Amino acid sequence: MDVLTVEQNESNQTSKGASRPVQSACLDVLVTLCGTSKSNRMAVVNADQCERLLEIAYGIVCSFVSTLRGDNKESDAPPPDTEAKEEEDAPPPTFDEAVKSLPNKDDSAAEEKKSGSEQEIESDYALEVSALSLLIELVQTKSCRKTLIEDPALLQACSWLAAHSPSMEMQFVSVNFLANVAPFLSKEESEDEFSISSLATIFCEILGATSSPKEKSRLNAGISSKKMSNTEQRISRNKVLAAAAYGIESIFCAISPLVKSELISKLSSLFIQIVDNFCGVPRWGGRRAKLEENSALLACSISSLFVLVLGSEVSSDSIHEPELLSAMVRLIMVVRDAEVKSEAKEANEFKDSEAWCAVQTHCLFCVSSVARILVSVDDSALEDVITKAESVYKSAKQPRSETRRTFLPKKELTRKESVLLTFESVLLAISESRGNGANAVAAKRILALLSS
Repeated sequence: MDVLTVEQNESNQTSKGASRPVQSACLDVLVTLCGTSKSNRMAVVNADQCERLLEIAYGIVCSFVSTLRGDNKESDAPPPDTEAKEEEDAPPPTFDEAVKSLPNKDDSAAEEKKSGSEQEIESDYALEVSALSLLIELVQTKSCRKTLIEDPALLQACSWLAAHSPSMEMQFVSVNFLANVAPFLSKEESEDEFSISSLATIFCEILGATSSPKEKSRLNAGISSKKMSNTEQRISRNKVLAAAAYGIESIFCAISPLVKSELISKLSSLFIQIVDNFCGVPRWGGRRAKLEENSALLACSISSLFVLVLGSEVSSDSIHEPELLSAMVRLIMVVRDAEVKSEAKEANEFKDSEAWCAVQTHCLFCVSSVARILVSVDDSALEDVITKAESVYKSAKQPRSETRRTFLPKKELTRKESVLLTFESVLLAISESRGNGANAVAAKRILALLSS
């Protein structure tokens, strides 16, 4: 903290670009320290320099947003009329003056080098990301949270970055900070305070950009200084969407019913797309879409929200949709299949296993709750959903040739894999497994409904 404070004071007297890496490194150390344990975080909060630390991080973010928005730009140019009048009154330049006014190659090269270095500093947002990451850690403590929420300037700055961020990583930490602050904001609308409705609008706009090509720029806003590949954009995009979904979950009860229905509908489409990629469902032309990074994180945030809305008025319109239920059934089956393959290879876990197992638990809860309603209304409704899910799941497991795009000879499945081709057999395996009582109970409830 002492190093960070000294660097912040000296940065006002020396080149800011030289001190940025040092400040960023100090902030990253504090972020790591706070994220290790609660006792380490409280050690930082109880330090004498904590108040000054909040001011530094607060100032870095707000100053950065102010610079991007151009709030501090002051035009030194004279009025147009005055400038034109001075040009008219000025005598024509002599030959010697004209020669001196010609650009020098050395000066031009120096200016280009200088402008290039300035652009490099401007395009490096590591310091601002580190500052916001530290605020995310500190906002979890009551004393720091009170200090940060009392002044709406930081919340307004983060809300602006969430929509107009120059980088995806900056957008992610901005949305993540707002998501962590959301449960503690006032529910009442006020001009002087940043309310929950303001955050709901921001989260809805970000999540709404997933299905609207015209609004997709909101997720890729301003990324011109550092060109990102499509893969990098998808990785960061999923993190941003997951943070927005997490924020919506914390304030879902304060959102209007109409907005809730629209949100659940859009998130359902996104969830189905993730499940298709995870299951390996062939796309147009027979090619299978690759599962994107952080898909498990995003699916977990969405499915957690689905569990929250169970029993509400919104769930009857969106959660009960056969296509979404079919995707949930397939997710339950494919996660169990991944666990079996992992056990066969004597591996401890498959990639992102913790997140996918959490999604499986959420889907089991949703299917068990909705299944009771479907059975009470129509006996065949649940069977139709399961039949469709099993059909898509089996076709996805069949290998396809990428060159000829034709079905290859059927691959011989192991005994465990062949048994897990039906939803009922997967539920039976889950109900008999040990170590996860919640999944076992939900699976038994669904089995009871299928056998009735």
